[in-house]
Amino acid sequence: MKRLLKWLTWGVGSVVALVVLVVAVAWWHSEQGRTRQYAIDDPPLSRSSSPEVLARGEHLFHTLACAECHGDQGQGGLVMDAGPVMRAVAPNLTQGHLPAGYDVDAIAAAVRHGVRANGQALVFMPAASWTELDDADMTALASYVLALPGVANDPGATELRPLGRVLNLLGALDLFPAEQIDHTPRTRQAPEAIVSVDYGRYLAGVCMDCHGANLQGGKGFGPENPLSSNLTPHADGLGGWQEADFQRALREGVRPDGSSLHPIMPWRATARMSDTELAALWVYLRSVPPLPDGP
Repeated sequence: MKRLLKWLTWGVGSVVALVVLVVAVAWWHSEQGRTRQYAIDDPPLSRSSSPEVLARGEHLFHTLACAECHGDQGQGGLVMDAGPVMRAVAPNLTQGHLPAGYDVDAIAAAVRHGVRANGQALVFMPAASWTELDDADMTALASYVLALPGVANDPGATELRPLGRVLNLLGALDLFPAEQIDHTPRTRQAPEAIVSVDYGRYLAGVCMDCHGANLQGGKGFGPENPLSSNLTPHADGLGGWQEADFQRALREGVRPDGSSLHPIMPWRATARMSDTELAALWVYLRSVPPLPDGP
């Protein structure tokens, strides 16, 4: 009996020690990712106060789904509380609450590179969706954000929790999109804003964070949410859809069968897209290879 208790004690102690070791290594690994320094040297942009530019910025703030996380007024808020994984918070972007050091170029670094004004990586910022955002559009968006009136709201801070750090160590959770982004300095210019595959491809960047780079879906966002849908012209995806079905889904959040899209789909953002934008997006989605549902 004593020998059994001895072995049990040794076994439990070994498991506890292993868990502590894994968590410690995961903490170190994630802190390395969080504090890594990035130098962003894109050509400088200039703030604009033009009403036309600010109107374009407001349009982008909503259609790029910034408001889905940061709120319609930019006031910030809780994005998700995933228990032992993480607590993700979108900060308050309004005047008097945006941290010091954020000018147009610093906002561009955050949006297109996932990098803070201090050069460190932002956590869970979906910057890969906007890494090719046109310089004029980036100027408009940043100028609009800098002009947002102050809103008194303290949403708190994002917290990386033990399981999230372990998942990041195992490669199962991408906490720092900056690690995957090409930071090569360059100018960016969007295609002409007409109904075309090229312009649709430019607009589809915002879709790829959830639906995947090849748009076949299958990405998960917690047990309470469905996997992202297939947007390719495959039978598993939009193969049986007509353009009118697509426009209704993105404007009203309703599928061809009359059922509602899950609330995680930001159709409130796409509802603000222009007719040209939606038509270009549809033309592009019809041009991609038909693929079955993602893994």
